[in-house]
Amino acid sequence: MNNNLSEEQLEIKERLERIINIFTYRYIKAGTKSKKNLIASDLISLSRINREYFSDFKLSLSWDSDDSLYTESLLSCYKYIENIIINQDKYFKIFNSAVEQILSTKPNIYRYYGKDYLKHPKKELGIVFISFLESFDTKLYNQYMSMLDRENIFYASLKGYNGQNYPFSILNENMIFIDSSFEENVEFYKVLSHELGHSYEANLYLNSGRIREYDKTFNSPFYEVPSSFIEYAYINYLIENNIYKNEANMLLHDYIIELLINSIYANIICRISDIESKFDEELKIDVKEFTTYLETIGRNYNVHLAPENNKISLRDPFIYGFGQLFSIYMYENYKKDSEYFKREFNKSLLDYSLTEDMSSFKRVGVSYEELIKGNTLKKALTKNS
Repeated sequence: MNNNLSEEQLEIKERLERIINIFTYRYIKAGTKSKKNLIASDLISLSRINREYFSDFKLSLSWDSDDSLYTESLLSCYKYIENIIINQDKYFKIFNSAVEQILSTKPNIYRYYGKDYLKHPKKELGIVFISFLESFDTKLYNQYMSMLDRENIFYASLKGYNGQNYPFSILNENMIFIDSSFEENVEFYKVLSHELGHSYEANLYLNSGRIREYDKTFNSPFYEVPSSFIEYAYINYLIENNIYKNEANMLLHDYIIELLINSIYANIICRISDIESKFDEELKIDVKEFTTYLETIGRNYNVHLAPENNKISLRDPFIYGFGQLFSIYMYENYKKDSEYFKREFNKSLLDYSLTEDMSSFKRVGVSYEELIKGNTLKKALTKNS
């Protein structure tokens, strides 16, 4: 059967089998349901990798059919939905302000959208990325180098997304899977910086002995804040140092377009009454009644907004929208005092899983009042238009 596996899959399979030996022992020793749940997130990470990368061959995971391991994760999904419902009016105002600010900027901010990135030597791109990490944060740089040394970054053929970070508390480390099909352009390292942001956050919790609290971040509306911030910092590093200038601007404008789309979708969801009764089993919600609104904006700004089957994710617009929006405000604070910002940033990441509230990010420049005013967003958009 192994003959059917590609070289890429064989490499992943070999690594997973070593990890599985550890997990199988721990899983059997756990015995009770409550103890099994302590390592549930790690088991789910393994199961997801197993399902996503091996279509013709399945690793033997004895816990894959243990529904009890997924119970807590399912409950967390409903906690996420409760958060959206409770804060529906508040979130509507935030994203409504973001949409207004973006649409009021000069149309040429969209001039790069959808264009292809130029190819560059992989070694050169890698050196630039390492330079960014060294200048940005020593801990992040050391983490990246450690992941390279431990071969915890896999260049794979991914379907439906460009990258994924898998945390393993039992190993006290992360594994990053990233699409190898575009590793000769700057977008590859934009994705890598994003996933490295997830690894950075996971390591904070792992090293603090708070992995159970980290599990709560998965279904927080602010889950993508740390990853989006590192991504945004990388883009600005290229722009500020005049590196790959044209492509750096393309990255930034794609970032803004994605923020616009996520803000519009989140704004629409917040207009829907009785959300709880209208989403399906895939956590998608029908927005057919807003088709005309979406088509009008799409035509005016040459942006594709029509969702497939008139349905949009109940989760993605918020987690990515908040991540992208918060990052713009946070980066302004980072530029003022980077060392102070990094200390407070770590505190914010360790705090929001407990508060489940954006107040955790006030210390790094994000507040409800500032988001409504939109001055920082407008300043950033005008500067880069």
